[in-house]
Amino acid sequence: RGPSGGLAVARWREESHPHSLVELDYAGIVNLMDAETLQADESVAELAAALTGLEKGEEDLAFAMYQRVILRWRSIQLLESAN
Repeated sequence: RGPSGGLAVARWREESHPHSLVELDYAGIVNLMDAETLQADESVAELAAALTGLEKGEEDLAFAMYQRVILRWRSIQLLESAN
């Protein structure tokens, strides 16, 4: 894992109110995904696993799940920028 990756996830969580909700906003990116891809997307489950990992002190799991989401969304955002 990167030198600050796990710390960035932990800091992000610490800065949030304990009772706050996480919203995953697909916005216009959803238009770049077909129905099958959208239904197969695991971003919500991965973010939930990342948050649960942080709560349980499983920083490696939290970082891995967070990275999966970030890398997937970056590639989709690059497609959006190319259009």
